[in-house]
Amino acid sequence: MAIPGYLIDQIRQSNNIVEVISGYLPLKKIGSNFKALCPFHQEKTPSFIVSPQKEIFHCFGCGEGGNVFNFLMKHEKISFIEAVERLAERAGISLPKDRASREESSRVSQERKSLFEINRHAADFFHRCLKNSISAQKAREYLNKRGLKEEVIDKFGLGYAPGSGRGLLEAAVNKGYSKELLEKAGLITFSEKRNDYRDQLFDRIIFPISDVQSRIIAFGGRVLGERLPKYLNSPETAVFYKGKILYALNLAKESIQKKNQIIILEGYTDVLTCHQFGVENSVATLGTALTRDHVSIISRYAEEVVIVYDADTAGVKAALRGLDLLIGSGLKVKVVALPQGTDPDDFLRSQGAEKFQREISQSLSLVDYRIKLVSQTTDLNTSEGKVAVVEEVLPTIARIKNLIEQKEEIKKLSRLISVDEETLLLELGRINRKTYQWQEPSYREELARDFRDPTSQQGVLKAEKGLVQVMINYPEEIETIRAEVTPEDFLINDLSRVVKVIYELYDKKKSIDPAIVMDRIYSEDLQFSAKVNQIIASLAIEEKKAEFSPGIVNALVNEVKTHKSEKKERKMREELASLADRGLPVQSEKIEKFQKLRKQLKGSKNERV
Repeated sequence: MAIPGYLIDQIRQSNNIVEVISGYLPLKKIGSNFKALCPFHQEKTPSFIVSPQKEIFHCFGCGEGGNVFNFLMKHEKISFIEAVERLAERAGISLPKDRASREESSRVSQERKSLFEINRHAADFFHRCLKNSISAQKAREYLNKRGLKEEVIDKFGLGYAPGSGRGLLEAAVNKGYSKELLEKAGLITFSEKRNDYRDQLFDRIIFPISDVQSRIIAFGGRVLGERLPKYLNSPETAVFYKGKILYALNLAKESIQKKNQIIILEGYTDVLTCHQFGVENSVATLGTALTRDHVSIISRYAEEVVIVYDADTAGVKAALRGLDLLIGSGLKVKVVALPQGTDPDDFLRSQGAEKFQREISQSLSLVDYRIKLVSQTTDLNTSEGKVAVVEEVLPTIARIKNLIEQKEEIKKLSRLISVDEETLLLELGRINRKTYQWQEPSYREELARDFRDPTSQQGVLKAEKGLVQVMINYPEEIETIRAEVTPEDFLINDLSRVVKVIYELYDKKKSIDPAIVMDRIYSEDLQFSAKVNQIIASLAIEEKKAEFSPGIVNALVNEVKTHKSEKKERKMREELASLADRGLPVQSEKIEKFQKLRKQLKGSKNERV
């Protein structure tokens, strides 16, 4: 049911957020706001704030936040529509029944069914090709060389995409499927050179990707030969979001639940080999770092997470940052670092399942692993080494929910670096004395820190967050920002959506009220993540401070604009790689433009440093 924005505004304004929340927990007035113990996590010191002026709530302990609708959704575990209906009834407001929205919902549902169906057809086609096609001989030889047994190939439904680039397209069209549906499923793409469609994946070994209900939602392809990219996944579609999927979870979930442990690997072949050797509680991410969606999924199935990294993998430390999300959700996290140059597939084939399981059982806690990384490059007996290990490890310890376990880690660290526990606890308290989680630094502190290293992606992300904070708390800056930055320039889709709504409200000369921004987002997309409201609430809950200096705003804008150029460079690079992957000629003008843009970006970064 689609509900007009004006009616949502009326319902929200008719339900005082303080009165509604007071019906669930006692609120104490502190200045212009109200405070209470958070109902969404256990705490001894109140960190749950309600702002009647801004019509929002935010917990500085667990990060939950939103408006009156979001509170009801979270507390009562109901949908946005149900929350609107309850508050409408409370305020005596009647809601219209919208037939058009029901028809749209039916259309989306039917489209999803069609995508599942065409993906199933494609998987069967690829599998038959692998089994029977003469052109798949190299693929069969490759899999045989990797030691994969037929039962594993069948279990995972491996396939082969013919090298012609039209095998799936022609087979599907002959079965009555439309090119439009094939394109929506990410199975074909339009070739401007040929002025026709061709298969998205060709001359590749195919790994079907399924959701937890074993519905095929996408495909991964491993090239045969030296073409790049080596691995290529389907594009995201209405049924496939790679940040929400763990490869082979549908096949591994029973073993995961039985062992109360999930092993996370880096690649398709690693997972297949683990399952072949009986390590069936293994899954993999799809070339992405762990996301909050991954963490939410993992926590449904197991309490212990074991991450197995190839010691040669670039950016292991960067990948480890995602593991703090697991710690923060209360999961027990361990890390296995295999010998240099060895991945799980190699290790299992050379050492066997027993030794692999021994590596799993002897895996290090995330804290110990971080200490190990620092000790490999720094002398922990020096003051510099002690500072380095504290800076590396303490943020992870701060996220541990169990205070007893947290204190034990502090004891271990104290003994290791010969620094008394009280000092470490004081440092931990600086991170957040009350909740032992990362305390959100002030906006200006974040900017000062991030712009010391403006080339990092983290600086870009926080610059985007900073611009949203400026526009929410200082609407007079919107015109300046909008002249330079569009919603599409934002890396974070959540913030891009927020900026779009802010610009729309500004054009209509409406108040940039955080509660209204939240309403607009939810009324337009009921599936949109609630974390957006947490972001808005955390940025808006603080009282206004002194005016932002033009220099700070300009620095934020420049950071986001530079990232726009980086996105353009990345798109050009992917386009060139795609042409090479298809064996098509690359125009010299395109290469020159690409090289020129890269040179400009390099110069820009050097200037910023």
